[in-house]
Amino acid sequence: MCRSSHSRNPALFVMRVPPTCSTPPSAQAPDLTVDELVAVTRERNEGLRVACESVGRDPASIGRSLLLMPNNGVDPWGDPDALRAFAEHLHAMKFDELVLGFPSPDRRVAFEHTSLDVLPQLR
Repeated sequence: MCRSSHSRNPALFVMRVPPTCSTPPSAQAPDLTVDELVAVTRERNEGLRVACESVGRDPASIGRSLLLMPNNGVDPWGDPDALRAFAEHLHAMKFDELVLGFPSPDRRVAFEHTSLDVLPQLR
């Protein structure tokens, strides 16, 4: 699996990228708002599309996943509405997976609520 879609030369990246590309925007910019996170993700997704086209690769041949950590604009364990909205944005951008970073132990109740009540709605 490809760890990130960050490359100084996107065309070289696209030529060697495996079938799934995981983008962890929170690792590079942990203090993004929801809107900023969506914008950054959309920008990177568009860059991947352009790079694919520049080397003759079908952008749809690369699956997309995103690692969402609780330390950025979308707290997956504390704000179910924001998580739903963010997941809808990813779906519109043709992402296949949303990977959630594990919460801290003090977030057990929120983790259980999100896991049991929210995540099944996102399938």
